[in-house]
Amino acid sequence: MYQISRAIQRRRQHSESALSLFDYGVEVDPYGPLMRCGETELQADSEIVILSEEEVDCILFLFLGEMTVSSDRIADHMTADSLLIFPASSEEAGLRLQGGSRKSRFLQLTLKRSPGERRDRTMARQLNPKDRRGTLQPVASGQGHVDAAPLASDSAVYLSHLRPREQVVFETLIQRRSYVYVLEGTLRVENERLHQGDSLRTDREAVIPLSSSGHCQFVLADLPSREAAQVKPSSGELPRGAGH
Repeated sequence: MYQISRAIQRRRQHSESALSLFDYGVEVDPYGPLMRCGETELQADSEIVILSEEEVDCILFLFLGEMTVSSDRIADHMTADSLLIFPASSEEAGLRLQGGSRKSRFLQLTLKRSPGERRDRTMARQLNPKDRRGTLQPVASGQGHVDAAPLASDSAVYLSHLRPREQVVFETLIQRRSYVYVLEGTLRVENERLHQGDSLRTDREAVIPLSSSGHCQFVLADLPSREAAQVKPSSGELPRGAGH
């Protein structure tokens, strides 16, 4: 079963700054650590500050344009196709993002911290767009993906770029939850068609086919659920995403 949030519906309900926001919220998300996901457009020569939250473990930023980021512990210039893991603990005052000479976009995924879980550490890295063509590229993971930035939680975030008539199939445990956000183009998930800014989350789906009739880029997050903490996989290892 899928729950879908349409960008066109959010446009009617929210202000311009929240067009791409898909907010789980603590009360309405019974599943696990993804609290909210939002895409933001930063105007040229402007800035915003992302404040720290005690209950948040970390925020993953996927930068789709150039900007400068700074906090108590980091100062860096981020380019398009770069990733930043920011531990939004109370020890940090927040993260300042400053736009360059052109407007730019970034995607923000906020993960909630579980009791007793170790905290993530600040990490920035450049991504290679070629690595996601026709497949699911793990960019941040707590599941042991070698080339991905490490996460403290048992989560994994993938990027994919599908060309016309390409398909990938993501397989996971039925107790887990998956979340898809379309960065550009049109994506088909079984019989559901998602457009840029649309998002989808699964409910007890172990196999998720994703295809495109044109060029499409999207993010997929594989998340543990509160139920999964009580259901151990027989092999002791979580399945990984695979492209076919």
